[in-house]
Amino acid sequence: MALLSGTGIKLQMDDGSGNFSDVAQLETVEWSGGTTNTTETPRHDATNDMLEFVTNMVDAGEINISGHFDPQIATHDDSGGLMDVWKNKKDRQFKIVLNDSSNSTLTISSAFITSFESSQNVDDSVSFTATIDINGDITLFT
Repeated sequence: MALLSGTGIKLQMDDGSGNFSDVAQLETVEWSGGTTNTTETPRHDATNDMLEFVTNMVDAGEINISGHFDPQIATHDDSGGLMDVWKNKKDRQFKIVLNDSSNSTLTISSAFITSFESSQNVDDSVSFTATIDINGDITLFT
């Protein structure tokens, strides 16, 4: 089995109407993965003196992205791009599309950009990082 290269992976964001566009000039797309919360359920009649747990809510995690920032690019700008979605607290759908032979896709039904940072270094391109908190259901790589 061949290893899957990170080159060519895309993050797509919808425009609020279900039309998806590739977020331009990304260097990294990192999904933190999900966690399942548990509740401790101690019982007086436990025979092995071991704690027991039940699972409950699932946290789908967050996506951290970084790349080269250009406020003139539609997917970066403040009239529909990342800056607009962050500044105006807009709920958006996102997709992470792998570069395998079937373009396996992680689909996120609802998410908010909770942080957006830009860095301007004299000896480098203008860069940005953003954190996208997943706020709903996901469909794992179909």
